[in-house]
Amino acid sequence: MHLQKPHLSSGGRYPVLRALGILFLIGTGIALVGGLVFAGWLLASPDFSTRLDTRVVLAVTTIALVFFFILGLLAAAEVLKLLMDIEYNTRTAAFRLGTRGAPSESSIPAEGSPEGAVAHSHNGPELTAEETAEAALLRGH
Repeated sequence: MHLQKPHLSSGGRYPVLRALGILFLIGTGIALVGGLVFAGWLLASPDFSTRLDTRVVLAVTTIALVFFFILGLLAAAEVLKLLMDIEYNTRTAAFRLGTRGAPSESSIPAEGSPEGAVAHSHNGPELTAEETAEAALLRGH
């Protein structure tokens, strides 16, 4: 059985987190271009009244700082993606476990009932892969 990723075909889960991840990637490009332009300006600007060796040190320092800033932005975007992937994999595993006949609360005999009886008290519907994040929050899960 191949379980299709419903959140990819329906527009996605957690749209704000996805948008934030995309903004981190766009910020990475802006930081790269801005850092290189600023380092070039430090080296080539005739109005900058410091010696050339000082300007080279400042340019190299700028490039190093931009590198670590970009690394941080990419790491933040990957952490968001990782958390969304963990959520999807957990939901898929719970869905698959539920469809393979794993015991659920509704199949456990009720307390004080004959052993063959099935309890009718269930604390909510089974977790499905199509459940939205908003519905899970409203249910309290």
